[in-house]
Amino acid sequence: AAAATGAGGMTLSFLLLLSFQAREGALYGALGALTAAFMLGLAAGAAGSRRLAASRPLSPRPALLGALLVSGGTFAGTALLLPALAGLSAFPPAVALGAHAALLLLAGAATGSLFPAAAGAFLVSGEDAGGAAALFAAADHLGAAFAALLAGVVLVPALGMRATGLLAAALVFLAAAGASRAR
Repeated sequence: AAAATGAGGMTLSFLLLLSFQAREGALYGALGALTAAFMLGLAAGAAGSRRLAASRPLSPRPALLGALLVSGGTFAGTALLLPALAGLSAFPPAVALGAHAALLLLAGAATGSLFPAAAGAFLVSGEDAGGAAALFAAADHLGAAFAALLAGVVLVPALGMRATGLLAAALVFLAAAGASRAR
């Protein structure tokens, strides 16, 4: 689940950066702001998910399933919006930057929302807090690294941006299906 969400989050981040570059012709000037939006989303998603878990305690499996479903839906919605971003060419560059940053913030929040649920699932499996954090971080980062390479080198050239984004969402939904069946 952590690897799938890490892969999905990285894929959507990559696609949104690529979309911005295609619209603007260059990315370097806005890369810091766009990356910061995704990272801020990660933090906000984790904090929001933690607050929600504190106010409505769930066992780890339903919490993980809920976070995966929200993430998958967010990734699918973002992928479906990618073609509309190309239509921003008639607007000033600040509009395109704001739209891409908002979607990166949302994709980051969806990715970050999984952190507390996945950590809880690792804790219930018998891991100590350090072990749970290490397992989650490793799975998340390995999924993200694999997705960055696969999306950029294989999937976008073969399938296009929208289909690649939808494939990332499907991977997260597949992880949700697995989490719903796990014992």
